[in-house]
Amino acid sequence: MKKYALASMAGVVSALLNFLLFVFAYNKVATPFLHEEQRMENAEFIMSYVVGGYLAISIVSTVAIFLLCKKCMTKVQADAEKHAA
Repeated sequence: MKKYALASMAGVVSALLNFLLFVFAYNKVATPFLHEEQRMENAEFIMSYVVGGYLAISIVSTVAIFLLCKKCMTKVQADAEKHAA
């Protein structure tokens, strides 16, 4: 159970960091080149790319973290069994 909690927490942290990254990217892309009215007109288009990119990166990084945690936990268990024997 601890393994799943750790993987879930890592996934949430990853998602939060990715969200902050894409909000920063949205502000960098939209703010300097578009007026307020243009941003409002194109907000749906811009957000579709930002949210799509966020979801893709978030899923990939969550799976990578889960696989890394799984590999680390297997190594820790093998070391524990080795020391117990």
